Amino acid sequence: GDADRVDALLRRAGLPTRVPGITELQMLNHMRLDKKVKAGRIRFVLLRAVGEALVTADYDEPALSRATRAKASSTCWPLL
Repeated sequence: GDADRVDALLRRAGLPTRVPGITELQMLNHMRLDKKVKAGRIRFVLLRAVGEALVTADYDEPALSRATRAKASSTCWPLL
């Protein structure tokens, strides 16, 4: 429910909720530049609920590649 609510609020504000036309490799390259990368390992901030964030453990690139492969074949990456 929270993701749907945030998605609706972003759309109502005219903000994007998808990243169109980006490949798996391009997404991973952008992720490597994020400020949460530590010692070359990608970390994420995930929400348990609105206002309740959790920083994840480090992920290795093969695991991220497997997780993102299906999304890369779609036309848009979801932001939520």
